[in-house]
Amino acid sequence: MSQEIFNTFNVKYLSASSINKWTGDRGAWVAHYVYGIRGEVGPAAWRGGAVEDGLTAYVTGANVDPLQHAMMTFERDAQGDLDDEVDKERGLIEPMLQQAIGAWNEAKLGRPITQQIRIETWLDGVAVPLIGYADYIMDGYCLDLKTTKALPSKPKHDHVLQTAGYARARQEGKASLLYVTGKKSAIYDIEAEQVEEAISDLTRRARGLQNTLTAAWIGAGGDPDKAKDKIAEMCPPNIDHFFWSDADFINAQSQIQAWQ
Repeated sequence: MSQEIFNTFNVKYLSASSINKWTGDRGAWVAHYVYGIRGEVGPAAWRGGAVEDGLTAYVTGANVDPLQHAMMTFERDAQGDLDDEVDKERGLIEPMLQQAIGAWNEAKLGRPITQQIRIETWLDGVAVPLIGYADYIMDGYCLDLKTTKALPSKPKHDHVLQTAGYARARQEGKASLLYVTGKKSAIYDIEAEQVEEAISDLTRRARGLQNTLTAAWIGAGGDPDKAKDKIAEMCPPNIDHFFWSDADFINAQSQIQAWQ
C-alpha cells in the first residue's frame, strides 16, 4: 500500500537531499517533488560543481589542467553571465580548488577508486529506496566534497545524513566530508556510531514524510489529483526559507491551486 501511495505522488525514491528539504520546508518539497517545479540552480551550485570537477581532474590524474577544467565547467553553466553575484562565485573557484587539492595532498588520500557512483539502500519501514551519488569512493569509505563560504567547526547534520546513507549502502564503517572555503579546509570523519545515529534520524524523517503522504492520500480518497491538492494544502510554503526566491514562489503559486 505504501508503494502505491508514493506512486500516487510520482515519487519513485527518496534521497538525503529530498529528506532534508522535507525537514526544512515541506512546501518546497511538495513543489519540487510532487509538482515537478524545480526552481533555478544558482551560481553557488555552479561554483560547487566546478570545484568538484577540478578536484576530480587532479586526483584522477586526468590529462587536463584542473583549474582550466573547473573554469570550463563553470562557464558552461553560467553561459557568459557577468552578473555581480555570478562573478563573485567565479572568483572563488581558484582559491577553493587550491584548498581542496592542498587538503587532499596533506591527508595523503591518493587516487580514489571511483567517483560519482550511484548508491541505493533501504530504510526500515519506508516503501521506496534511498538513492544518491557519492562524490569519491575511497578504500573502505566514501568522501564527499562540500564548498562553502564559511568553514563549519563540525560537519553539518544534513551532510552527515547524506554520507551516512552512502556508508549504509556500501556497508562501510565510516564516511568523510571534505569542506573547503577560499581560505581554509577541513576533513571530518563520520565514524560508525555517527553513521548509525544518522541512519536512525533519516529513517524517522522518511517515515514522517511517508505518513504525511498517506494522510493526504486517505483524505483524497485515493484520487491522484485530489491527493496532490491535499498534500499542498497540508504543507504550505515557508517563503522566508532560502529554498525560495521571489520568482520561484510566484511560479509555484501560479501552478498550485491550494497556495493561491
